[in-house]
Amino acid sequence: MLSKVGNIVDFRINMIAEDAGSGFNCMHGNSECMGDIVELCVMKYFPTNQTLGGKYAFMNYFRCVASSQGKIPSNTDDCLKSSGASDIIPKVASCSGGDEGKQLMRDSISYTLARCGHHPSCRSCTMWFQGKQACIEDDGKWYDCPVGHTLDAWVKAICNAYTGSDKPDACPTPAPPTPAPPPTPSPPPTPFSGWVPNLGFNCYGARGSSPAHGAKDLENPPDSSCGVMSISDCKKKCVDTTECDGVTVSGASGGLYNCYRKGDIKLGECDHGTGFDTYVRGNWVLGSGFNCYGARGGNPSHGAKDLENPPDSSCGVMSISDCEKKCSNTTSCDAVTVSKADGGLYNCYRKGDVVLGKCDSHTGFDTYVHDGTF
Repeated sequence: MLSKVGNIVDFRINMIAEDAGSGFNCMHGNSECMGDIVELCVMKYFPTNQTLGGKYAFMNYFRCVASSQGKIPSNTDDCLKSSGASDIIPKVASCSGGDEGKQLMRDSISYTLARCGHHPSCRSCTMWFQGKQACIEDDGKWYDCPVGHTLDAWVKAICNAYTGSDKPDACPTPAPPTPAPPPTPSPPPTPFSGWVPNLGFNCYGARGSSPAHGAKDLENPPDSSCGVMSISDCKKKCVDTTECDGVTVSGASGGLYNCYRKGDIKLGECDHGTGFDTYVRGNWVLGSGFNCYGARGGNPSHGAKDLENPPDSSCGVMSISDCEKKCSNTTSCDAVTVSKADGGLYNCYRKGDVVLGKCDSHTGFDTYVHDGTF
């Protein structure tokens, strides 16, 4: 792709890891962390001359190390030599072995967290385009790819988005569009017509050196409230605030609440089982990593009532949208729990009486909770 449209894109690679202060935690261990640091140093120092491939010539190195992943990071020098960049071996060694490489890693992790969150809600490889998540490739499978996942699809999307006059040859000249008939008037969309309550959830942003717990704080200072009021008035405050997609509240006196406005809420990363409640705007709200199910045998319910028969069966394999439609057509259904199936589809389990804070968290399942206004 970069060989076709690299001159009109700002292409970046960032890492998924945890900053542990004295070091880093990566899913596949220390060798992955060291390989990530080396790659960041290579991107910084790799020569950008046209002989090697221009400003993204470092991809020659990436292809080399990917062909022998089990040898990372010991294959660094050999891959730099084969990529025509043997002269930067000392710089990369100094960078990756010192404070410079650690700082590059911290900056890269911060960039990832701000846009994608923590693993597993952010998987490798998650691709962003024009400020939005565009595709996920995980373990050889593709998910949630509105622009497509093929080379041709990405080249087309980039060419269509680029407004400059210097489009590369890979971008075809579009034919004049055929005038479309006047559209049938329709009511304006109402993307946030409801609120989903999440009792016991405390969502807040980064504080000092501590990472965010599932949200961005919209108050100033971050840990302050915007006042004491009813939950209804707190929601109105949120609706009138740019970037606000939910509120976290705590009890005050006189039946009122401290109101904290939040953005970029990810329920799977919030604290739960607390004295706070969080209300999220939306018709369907994602609880990433939550598995909600009813009583099984002699075991109590885990935050839901099963609506399938038998209780642990699914109602089929389908898209998340079709699973939500199944729920909307089912009496007593207020949520669906899903697990991955083949072909980018999901096993669909309809649920009732969902209390997300009582469900199992950090699982391979996701639960979508409805606001109750079908």
